[in-house]
Amino acid sequence: MVDYTLYLPPMLNLFSTRVPVYYVILGVILSAFLSYTLLHSRPVALPGSAGPSASANLNGSVCSYNLPRLAGYHFVHPLMFAEPNCESEKYAPLKERIQQEIESLRGEGVITDASVYVCDFDEEAWISINEQEKFSPGSLLKVPVLITYLRMSEETPRLLDQRLIAPGHDNSLPVPEYKSKSIVPGQGYTIRELLRYMIAYSDNDATNLLMSRLTDAEYLKTFTDFGLPAPEKGKVYPVSAKAFSVYMNVLYDGGYLTFANSDYAISLLSQSEFTEGIVKGVPETVKVAHKYGEWGEGDSRELHETAIIYMNRSPYLLTIMTRGHDTQKLSEALSSISKITYDDMERNN
Repeated sequence: MVDYTLYLPPMLNLFSTRVPVYYVILGVILSAFLSYTLLHSRPVALPGSAGPSASANLNGSVCSYNLPRLAGYHFVHPLMFAEPNCESEKYAPLKERIQQEIESLRGEGVITDASVYVCDFDEEAWISINEQEKFSPGSLLKVPVLITYLRMSEETPRLLDQRLIAPGHDNSLPVPEYKSKSIVPGQGYTIRELLRYMIAYSDNDATNLLMSRLTDAEYLKTFTDFGLPAPEKGKVYPVSAKAFSVYMNVLYDGGYLTFANSDYAISLLSQSEFTEGIVKGVPETVKVAHKYGEWGEGDSRELHETAIIYMNRSPYLLTIMTRGHDTQKLSEALSSISKITYDDMERNN
């Protein structure tokens, strides 16, 4: 005769055998604890679902997700990053403080316009201030040049080791307010070294040499892949702080380049020698991966910066775009907005 109790689950089979009563009591308590935990645990928010991050928005309504995907493949549609379509209720007080600071700086004549985007990576929570304002990104456009070369290196593994000879300085290039190191005419540099000069030192000569080796199609593909309009030669390229932040978002999430290349790109950004803006608003011990850009026409000046701030408990993205008449004053605006943001992020995380 078959003993069916051998096939019963352990908790059911428990009552068909002789066991101490305290084992039974212990099992009941454990089952009750597990049931309570499962019923009261916080649900996990999946991309596209109305989880905690999706519902935490400024107007209290359920929020869907923005899920940009990369086209151009036959069988896969890679997810580049995920972001709620609604601003974060948690950071509404921070948004108000930044708006007050912008108004104060405008009143003092430090700036005429400013736009700010903040994103908490861990919570996928973001806020945007004056998103409708667009600016000329200037040297921020060196970030898509970097991404373009790293993407191409994934198809041509030895690309970054190719050596180029630096031509003479092009006097038609704009003279930056914040000068650093520059390549030497007649000297040879690998593309890898030129990328470092372009990002860490914002060297226009290195950028010009790198751009001369790119076709229009290779460069513009980076913009269209990221869902941004392609720039036209000789024309101003207006962009908002939130729109440009997609580059840093995707680098941090590793959703476009390989993880190794995304990490390498951010490591170059962490070597930037510009310290008069966002970096000045955070403690010296905090690692920052960033790129600044400046632009000017007539008596109008613009200074911008996009940065990943590696605050210990919660890294976040901050992009600030400013317009005024004095570049030095604009750098002070970057610093003050950065400090307000860092202090708030540290309190909230």
